[in-house]
Amino acid sequence: MRKKSLSRPRDIPTKPSQVYSGKGWKSLSDWLGVEDYQLFRSFEEARNFSRSLTLHSQEQWKDYCEAGILWKEEESSRRYEGRRKKTKKYRNRGLNKPRLRPADIPHNPEIVYKDVGWKSYNDWLGTEIHLYSPCRSFEEAWMFVHMLNMKCSEEWISYCRGSSKPKDIPAYSEISYENKGWKDYQDWLGVTNRAERKRLSQLAKQGDASAQFSLGIIFQKTENYIEAYRWFSYAYDNGYVSGREHMDALEKLMTPAQISRARKRVMSWK
Repeated sequence: MRKKSLSRPRDIPTKPSQVYSGKGWKSLSDWLGVEDYQLFRSFEEARNFSRSLTLHSQEQWKDYCEAGILWKEEESSRRYEGRRKKTKKYRNRGLNKPRLRPADIPHNPEIVYKDVGWKSYNDWLGTEIHLYSPCRSFEEAWMFVHMLNMKCSEEWISYCRGSSKPKDIPAYSEISYENKGWKDYQDWLGVTNRAERKRLSQLAKQGDASAQFSLGIIFQKTENYIEAYRWFSYAYDNGYVSGREHMDALEKLMTPAQISRARKRVMSWK
């Protein structure tokens, strides 16, 4: 037999937080007579969920929470459209369509889980794990990521959420390589604008090996393998050892005719 639900008396408000604001209201848990954490998932379950988002900082977590709450699966599209403007900052950080926060995941975990497992936002988001995990040197990781030919941070975040990323390539590169070569995601992914390409071209023609290597990366991303091969070759001749590695990698992608043309291009400038 189905148990009847209790009916709410008319003098009990549906929005007690508003009605009793400044008149004794503390929190929903106090109103219901339970502990804060009893309204949400266990700390371990909630932390596992937050880590699956691959967010990098407390600021990104707050931006994510501003996107809204997912009360029912079927309402997700409607709620997302209604909250689109509020999520502008979050979407600019790399996620085009954010996952809405489930109602049983608190926006203030440092308060809800204060005495039942909470340590820090690094622990909550999983960044602490990556901070102390062994990883490749910045140059090695930087070269690996450039070979992926990604065009934006959204692609990088999606890649990190998958299973194909090597364990020694950190998802939180800006944290792992802080003061070790990290500049920004444009540099990390090898994405440059026209003004930057013009500047690099001028330096490359003056014999700057680093600029020559960077031009090689740019042409490689646009699949202009002949030009990429040419600039990698110049960089290698000027002491940039990684140029040889990229030349070898390109030869596996090029036809014999393309390799022959690329070598002629190299010799034409020497």
